[in-house]
Amino acid sequence: MKKLLFAGLTMMIFGMSCTRETPVTPIDPYTGPKYLTLDTGTIWYYQTNNNIDTTFTADTLISTNRDSIIASKTYHLYEFKDTTGTKLRFFNTSGSDYYQYTSIASQFPAIELKYLNDTDPALTSWLTPFSFTQNGITFTGNYKYTIEEKNITMTENGQTYTDVIKVRTELIDPAITPAIVTINPIIQDIYAYYAPKYGMIRRQFQLDLSISILGQNQSLVNQNTTEILMSSSIQ
Repeated sequence: MKKLLFAGLTMMIFGMSCTRETPVTPIDPYTGPKYLTLDTGTIWYYQTNNNIDTTFTADTLISTNRDSIIASKTYHLYEFKDTTGTKLRFFNTSGSDYYQYTSIASQFPAIELKYLNDTDPALTSWLTPFSFTQNGITFTGNYKYTIEEKNITMTENGQTYTDVIKVRTELIDPAITPAIVTINPIIQDIYAYYAPKYGMIRRQFQLDLSISILGQNQSLVNQNTTEILMSSSIQ
């Protein structure tokens, strides 16, 4: 009888402890922006294909533990390493907007560029004006960004990504002063693809821009490359 009573009490206590147990909901420890990882030590391995002479280079992007204030915004610093050495890249997120302090080509000066919005619908566009002077020649125009597609599924180097956003960049309304300088027809085909957490997974960049000074052609930008995310180590 005592054994039966003890067994019954044991079952009651065990049952009460089970019913009082609080369910645990898994929590993703990363609370940063959806299309950019800020965590220190995260590494992206890219391959850049030069479509003109068919050469390939390996590039590495590393998230540091440093920030910098530029144009009243806090930019997270990344180290970009390629065959020419190590350079810094600067990224910021403000709500749904993503910024980079850079230029679309090395021949142009760096400015603050909004390159992505992760909530705007497809076909949304925005402009960023620019103006700079070199050797007495002033060059003005606009960078136009357009969300071409959203919710894309695509595969790069065996890795499948979902909810990808495709963004097109265009150089529009270019103008040069003085009048002795004219702009030749522009060839451009610039598309970037962004995946949640990984950021940019692919970029196709073709920009051929030249000017004529007193009948002599001078190239400003002539680049045709494709950059692909080969692998990554997301922290």
